[in-house]
Amino acid sequence: MKPDSQVYLNCVKYLSEFIPCPVAFFNLEGQVLACTHPIRNSFAQMVVQQCLAAPEQCQQIANSYGAQYAVLDGEGGTPLCIVLFMEAVGHDGLLAPVRTLLLLILQEQTLHSQLFFESNEHLSFVREILFSNDYQSETLREQAIKRQYPLSAYRVVMLFDPVTDTTLPSERTEPFVANKKELFSKAVTMAPGYHFDDILDFLNLKRVVLLKMVPPELSDFPQEYLYTFAQAVITMLKRMDATNFRVSIGSCYYELAEIRNSYTEACFVANNFEFFDTAERNILFATDYIADYLFSLLPDSYYREKFVPLNPLARSRSNLPETLACLSQHNMNFQQTAKAMQLHRNTLLQRYGKICAQAKFNPIKNSHDRVSARQYALFCRRKTVIRAGTMIRGNNILSILYDKLAERISKNSQDTIRLELQTLGLSGNNFLILDMLKQGEIDLGVGQAGMLLPLLGDKISIVDAPFLFRSPQQAIRLLNGAVGREMLAPLRDSGFYGLAFWSMGWRYLTCGKAQQIRLPQDLSGQRIRIMCKPLLAAFMRYLGAEPYYISYDKLTAAIQDTLVDVQENPYQNFYDMNLYQSHKNLFELNMLFDSNTLLTSTQFWSRFSASQQEIIAQSVQETVQWNSDCFYSLTAATKKSIAQEGVSINTPTAKELSAWQKAAQEFLLTSSYRQIYLDFVQKSIACGGYRNESSDV
Repeated sequence: MKPDSQVYLNCVKYLSEFIPCPVAFFNLEGQVLACTHPIRNSFAQMVVQQCLAAPEQCQQIANSYGAQYAVLDGEGGTPLCIVLFMEAVGHDGLLAPVRTLLLLILQEQTLHSQLFFESNEHLSFVREILFSNDYQSETLREQAIKRQYPLSAYRVVMLFDPVTDTTLPSERTEPFVANKKELFSKAVTMAPGYHFDDILDFLNLKRVVLLKMVPPELSDFPQEYLYTFAQAVITMLKRMDATNFRVSIGSCYYELAEIRNSYTEACFVANNFEFFDTAERNILFATDYIADYLFSLLPDSYYREKFVPLNPLARSRSNLPETLACLSQHNMNFQQTAKAMQLHRNTLLQRYGKICAQAKFNPIKNSHDRVSARQYALFCRRKTVIRAGTMIRGNNILSILYDKLAERISKNSQDTIRLELQTLGLSGNNFLILDMLKQGEIDLGVGQAGMLLPLLGDKISIVDAPFLFRSPQQAIRLLNGAVGREMLAPLRDSGFYGLAFWSMGWRYLTCGKAQQIRLPQDLSGQRIRIMCKPLLAAFMRYLGAEPYYISYDKLTAAIQDTLVDVQENPYQNFYDMNLYQSHKNLFELNMLFDSNTLLTSTQFWSRFSASQQEIIAQSVQETVQWNSDCFYSLTAATKKSIAQEGVSINTPTAKELSAWQKAAQEFLLTSSYRQIYLDFVQKSIACGGYRNESSDV
C-alpha cells in the first residue's frame, strides 16, 4: 500500500523525539511531504532538486551541504520516497531505523484501513455514533474502546452527495455496494490528510458520511486542510467512477458525544446546497452559514408569525416568492439575480417593486428586512424529515429496504420529504420501537410482527406459521394486500398505523458441526433459540424441542456458551453475527418466512396532507414491490460467503420436505391456532392469493 501524507507526518512526529538532526521526506518527484523542522523545508528542497538533477552525483552533492540523501524502498523493493538528513555529519546509521519506522507506520495504516473500510460491523458503528439516543451510553463507549476509536479527538462530519442523480441498477446487489465502498475507501485513504481513524458509511443508496479527524494544531481553522482533502477525494472519485460529488462539512468537535452536532450542521448545508453554492465550488462549510443554521433551529410557529407580512406574496400565486428567494440567494445583487433567473433587469426591477408594495418591506435599504428575506427563502426550502428507526446493525435487509424507501420518497416528493435512518439500539428489542413511536421519538419503525402481540393478540401470530406460504412473492403479496391490511387495521385503535410488511428472507435452522437436522424428529430434545414468536414456540415444543427467547445481541454469546443447540435466522443475520464460526450446518428449509411490519403513529401520519400521505404510501408500495422482485438477490446475497466460511448448506429431499410439511399441518390443525390458521387460508383463497407458485429461495 502506498503511504499517504499522514504516514509521513506521523513518522516525522516520532523522529523529532529521537533523531539528532533534521529529517525531511520527499516524493520521488522532489516535492516535500513532511519535515521534522518545517523551517528547513526550502533548504531541503533545494538540496533534493540538485540531487535529482544529477543522480550519479547525489551523494557528493548532499555531502557538500552536510546532508545525507537516500531513496527508501518498501518491503517489495519498490521505491517509496526520498529522505534527506540535514546537519548529519557524524550521524551515520540513521537510514535503517527510519526505514523501519516508516514501514511500521505504513503497516499500521494498512491494518486500520482494513478495519475501518472492509468491516461491515465497523461501518455500522458510524450510524450508531450519529443516531444513538444516548451518546454517553456505556455501550457506545465500550464499542469505541473495542475498536480503538478515540473518544476524544478533533473531528468533523463530511457528507458526500452526487451532484446529479446517477442511474442505479434495478436491483441493489452486494457487488454494487461493495464496489462503491471500495471506491470511496480508496479515494479517502489516498487523499492528502487521510488519518487512520477516519471512518465512513453509506447512509442511503447515494449519500456517504465520513467522520474525519483533524490535526489538533489545525482545529481552530481547519477549512484549508479539509478543503484540500475533500477536493482530492472528489477528484479521484470523478476519475475512478465518472461521478461528480459535492461535500457538506460540519463544525469541528472534540468529544465523540458531540459529533452528531457536526452531522446536523452538515445536513443543513446539504439540504440547502444549491442555495448556498452560488460560486459552484462543490465544497461548503457549515461555519460559513452558522447564522442561517441557528435560525433554522427556531420552531415553525416563530416563522409563521414572523412571515405574516409576506403572506400576500404566496397568495398572489405569482413568481414573487421565487424572485425574493433568488434575490436573497445572491445577496440582493440584481445583476446576478437577473442572470440566474434569465430575466431582463427591468423585469426584475418591476417584480421587486411589487414585492415591496405587497409585503411593505424593502430588503435593499433595510438590513432587518434583508435578514427576514433570507430567513424566508431558507424556510420555504425546508425539507420534511422522517426519522426511521432500526434495532440491529450491519448491512441487514431492513436497512437496505429503508434505503430504497428513502430513495423513492425523495424522488416521488421531488426531494421535499426525506427519510433519515437512526440506530435505536443493538438488542433487537422490537417492543422498544412501539414505545419510541408512541413517544414521538421516531416517526417510522420496522420490527418483527410478534411485537404487535400486545395490540393485536394471537391473530398476528399466524404470519409465523410454518409453511404458511408457498413462495416469498405470494407471502409479500398476501401480507400487503387485503388480508394483511385487515390484520393491521385494529392498530389504529392503539394510535398506530400499519404501512406494510417487509421480509428479510426465509429463516433457516442452523446447528453445530456435530449435529444434523434433516427431519422433524431431529429437533427432539434440542434447545433452540427463536425470537418472541408464541406460535413458533408452540410448534417447536410440538416437535419435542425446548425453545428459548434470546435477543439479537445475546445470541452469539448464547451459542458460544452452548446455552442453545439450534437457532433460526435469515442468511444475512447469520453472516453479520459471525454465527458461522460455531454453527457449521445450515438446513435450507423454506419453512419459516420472516415478516416485519412497517409502522408509524396515527399522530405523525395526520400531520401530512392528503397528497403527502399519497406520496409516502406510493413509495412504501414501490419498496414492497422491490422487496418482492429482488427477493433472491437481497436475501441470499451472503449465501456464497457463508459457504466459503466452511458451513454446509443442506437442502431437504422430497421425502424430508414432506415429513416437515406433514408435521406442520398436524400441529396447525390440532393447536389453539387452528381457527386463526383456517381463517387466514380461507381469506387468502378468497382474494386469489393461494394459487400454485414455486417456493424459491
